[in-house]
Amino acid sequence: MTYNYSAKFTAKERCNNSEHNGKLPTLTTVQEIQGGKISGVFNFVFTLERKLKLSEDITIKRTVNCGLAYDNKDAYYLKRNGHIHLCMADESNTMNPVFAAGEAHFTEGTLTTLTSDSGTFACEGDEHKQQSIHAFRENWGNLKDVIYKEYIGGDKYNDSILDK
Repeated sequence: MTYNYSAKFTAKERCNNSEHNGKLPTLTTVQEIQGGKISGVFNFVFTLERKLKLSEDITIKRTVNCGLAYDNKDAYYLKRNGHIHLCMADESNTMNPVFAAGEAHFTEGTLTTLTSDSGTFACEGDEHKQQSIHAFRENWGNLKDVIYKEYIGGDKYNDSILDK
């Protein structure tokens, strides 16, 4: 049975930095995470084309508002990719709505936590939660014992444990 994704989330902000034009994020696949037994936090969006896009979130001291990081010499590079850049389908800088966005936490290739934490999208409510869960089920498989954290502001979350 195919899940009917209905709610579309539109970005609350956009990247207006002209130096970012045409720069797409560095993506990581589910297979790379599982096969490489990767640990870390990854930003995710689930596009209207039903594509799960994951990008490693590396905390770097100096970032611009869109999450695109730069080093000490102000040379831009695409290692920490924010949700703004993940929702771009191509190099046109057009920001597309998504079915889901947030963070995915992995430990040694195992998905442990999904969150609705995205400064770019207002991802809240049961509809977003269900769409996130179904997006990861389609691309990851079994989500038994994965924790879903609904971001409610500040450092506060509502937690629930997934059982399927």
